[in-house]
Amino acid sequence: MVTPIDLPQLLAVAETLPRDPQVDDLGILTCACDRLSAVALEREVYPTLRYKAAALLEQLVRHDALEHSNYQFAWLAVCEFARLNGYRLEAEPKDALALVLGVRAYEIALPESARALSSWWEPNGAD
Repeated sequence: MVTPIDLPQLLAVAETLPRDPQVDDLGILTCACDRLSAVALEREVYPTLRYKAAALLEQLVRHDALEHSNYQFAWLAVCEFARLNGYRLEAEPKDALALVLGVRAYEIALPESARALSSWWEPNGAD
């Protein structure tokens, strides 16, 4: 069972950013939450935790919801989603940045993003 991320949790992530950015578009945040539970033709659009995480990253990095720090926010939101589901992301900062920038530039598609996130996914408590 997947634990979804909700609007209050995304807002809490935003509050952790330097200079506490203003939310410019709550609709983007609500869409991000809703996208993870999307169903079409009686099937989940994003059937795995990693695909849901990739969809969350894509939604937040391609659409600026905050006045600043949107890339950092998108990454931290995915980390929070992972944490809510018993995982953490163990990525080198340069690799995480490359993923975020590639998704933003439409150079990395959702399946590739999900694969990258899968390679960094570690259960919480694992060393």
